[in-house]
Amino acid sequence: MNDVNLIILDLSENDLTIIPSKIQYLTNLQKLVLCNNNNIQIIPSEIKYLINLQNLNLSENKIKIIPSEIKYLTNLQNLYLFCNKIKIIPSEIKIQI
Repeated sequence: MNDVNLIILDLSENDLTIIPSKIQYLTNLQKLVLCNNNNIQIIPSEIKYLINLQNLNLSENKIKIIPSEIKYLTNLQNLYLFCNKIKIIPSEIKIQI
């Protein structure tokens, strides 16, 4: 992941099992789509470095925990987590229904 100017990254439907910690270097990323991988279980704490992220789609995986570091994504407008195994939503996440 050497292209720090990348603004959209779509790796959906790739049977990924992890989100590499090196994702932290994509600081200009605005949209990250990792849906339908069905195997991602953990959102790495390094996600906090994606401060320009506006859209994050992690739907249809096996995520159980949303890290509190998500609070650092102050530009985040859309967070998609449906069809996961999430038990607890951190208080840092404000939900609008």
